[in-house]
Amino acid sequence: MQTLHLAVLPVVLFACRPTNIPDTAEGTVEYAAARLADYDPGAIWDLLPRTYQEDITRWARQLADRLPGGLYEKSFIALGKLGVLLKSRNDALRGATSRMSAMFGRSTEEDLESVMIALGDINILLANSELATTERLQIADLRQFFDGTGAQILKLASRALRITGNDPIANLRDLRCEVLAGGPQPKLKITVEGTEFDVEFTQFENKWVPTDLVDNWPQVRAQVASLLNANSARLAALAFEEPLDQLIDDLDALLATESREEFVQEFQAAVREYTDEFQALRKLFRDR
Repeated sequence: MQTLHLAVLPVVLFACRPTNIPDTAEGTVEYAAARLADYDPGAIWDLLPRTYQEDITRWARQLADRLPGGLYEKSFIALGKLGVLLKSRNDALRGATSRMSAMFGRSTEEDLESVMIALGDINILLANSELATTERLQIADLRQFFDGTGAQILKLASRALRITGNDPIANLRDLRCEVLAGGPQPKLKITVEGTEFDVEFTQFENKWVPTDLVDNWPQVRAQVASLLNANSARLAALAFEEPLDQLIDDLDALLATESREEFVQEFQAAVREYTDEFQALRKLFRDR
């Protein structure tokens, strides 16, 4: 028997509407999975306890306020350019790397093209979303983001995953819950895609929440506070701003190539360059 990993809990458990929410832990999980399988992550916000909503909103505002040097905006600019590249030059990109076919098994060229177009659309959606600039992030309604952009991204991700032969989003329709123990902290056996997880729940601020999440939330707060302090933000800028500027320049260079051969040469040179950059960043953070 496995324990459900904490990182996937918000995705699996909290995506349902504020109306007609079941008043049991097992009903909440099953309804959440069904709504997510219908590409409806918009109400994920409504099943989070108010305290968690306030924390996440504050973290978003702090992120917008503390990252210097346009680093935040540049990240989304790079996402947008990568999205355009995936959509407009996917044929040359497939030819530039031998790993692409291995990633998707026996998928056809048409399948690979569809995956890359879907991934490109996801990047472009994010680059134009409510989260794409610090000014937008300061006033963003995260509930509306999930309801709009989030729903579109979920559909595109599902489409891309389906091509690989396994769509875990659609498979949530088959999720089942069994009550192993009742009481104020019920324990459930959650079965999805043939895998079973045991999860204990606690009612916190009138919301059914995995007990592990409730117990670990203070630690999450402390870790996020450490990541978002002013010194960490400056270190992030020093570590990532120059590579990010280079990435944007390289994406522009790839988009400007006029032939497949030129594209392949530019792409392979960029891969070698970023391999070296990655090793340097690993050393920087290992030595901190």
